[in-house]
Amino acid sequence: MATITALKAPLVFLVTIASTLFLVKSANTNKVYSPCLDTTVQVSDAFTFAIAFSSTKSFFFNNSLELSPCDRRLDLTNQNSQISVFRPKVDEISLLTINTSSFSPSDHGGYMVAFAGRKYAARSKPAFVANSTYSVTSFTLVLEFKKGRLQNLYWKRDGLCKMFRKLKLCLPQQSGLCIKNTQLQTPR
Repeated sequence: MATITALKAPLVFLVTIASTLFLVKSANTNKVYSPCLDTTVQVSDAFTFAIAFSSTKSFFFNNSLELSPCDRRLDLTNQNSQISVFRPKVDEISLLTINTSSFSPSDHGGYMVAFAGRKYAARSKPAFVANSTYSVTSFTLVLEFKKGRLQNLYWKRDGLCKMFRKLKLCLPQQSGLCIKNTQLQTPR
């Protein structure tokens, strides 16, 4: 049976920001702090993106068109959604966390989408976070830039579980489970 601390494990995001920038290293010049505004970045700039938590169907317009959570047609404000905003630096690997002692992704639909931008919007596919039985406690998000503009965000779904299996840390009889190469917390 899971302990209370295991149930309150924070969501951990390892963010890898890959870019094809050919600029000289400089100070942070990006003054855009909203994830719903467009910007271009250079080396050493901070970059704002967000993760929206909601049901998987709420990220689609008319059940078919994938839109950014910044697009008003999704109307996420009326669908019990929540967002977390992050500002890592370009060309750095960042470890980001969400405190789940006061936030439960399963209460907000159990899925998440990473996003940034409006006219040049980029968003990830919906990723499962939690339901009443399982919660995924670790994710890797890759942000891809080309010529300073965000092109793609995607959840890297392999690697962590393979590493845990190799280290024999991902066994059902221990504190974690792996299902479809996703590291899961002990069932609630």
